[in-house]
Amino acid sequence: MRNWIETDLSVENAFSIDPREYLRNHPEFIQVDTGGATVWQCDHRLVLTNEFTALLNNYFSCDITGILAFYRKAGYQHPGAHIDVDPQGGALLPVSTSYNWVLEEDNNPMVWYKPWWDPENIDEARLAAKGQLPFPELGSSSPDAGTMTYQETPCDLLDRDSEHCLSHKVVTVCRTNIPHNVDMISDKDRWCITARSWGDQDPMWSQVYNKLVNTSP
Repeated sequence: MRNWIETDLSVENAFSIDPREYLRNHPEFIQVDTGGATVWQCDHRLVLTNEFTALLNNYFSCDITGILAFYRKAGYQHPGAHIDVDPQGGALLPVSTSYNWVLEEDNNPMVWYKPWWDPENIDEARLAAKGQLPFPELGSSSPDAGTMTYQETPCDLLDRDSEHCLSHKVVTVCRTNIPHNVDMISDKDRWCITARSWGDQDPMWSQVYNKLVNTSP
């Protein structure tokens, strides 16, 4: 079972406006900013076309309610890997799946690392999302339940599991409930858009993966 599935769903007509220009002009949507990496979160209707959102919902049998935009500056290598969380009602929920694409052709791979818990066990996945299963011998630093600030683990402590360069032409479904990061090996900035279905109780990645593999043309 891979940590990604590259689909045939085109992103050619995904945007109603230039997301880079729009987000740079709206700092109120920034969730994380390290100087070399920035994360924005906003309602999908602000940047995605209605037609493309309908395609996403139909293709994946989901209800897209928001997007995240991830910017990495060329040459900036973030030192930590994280798992994705959904802050809902003061609680952090696990997020196993995202619908991703990059804005330009890109050779900076998304990298997944082996977890030290069972991500197919929903109880352990919930504990991990809350920051209650820190890497062995590392102190716990639980994330803020009201924000998208992630609990991170230094990549040099982890074992790489797999890697994949995201497409700029089609949607790639990515696993997000195990530690992951991006290796910034090129001399170009990287912009990644991920569509999300906030508030849903995510199924396990194996369920998402098997459903898509079994229904692929």
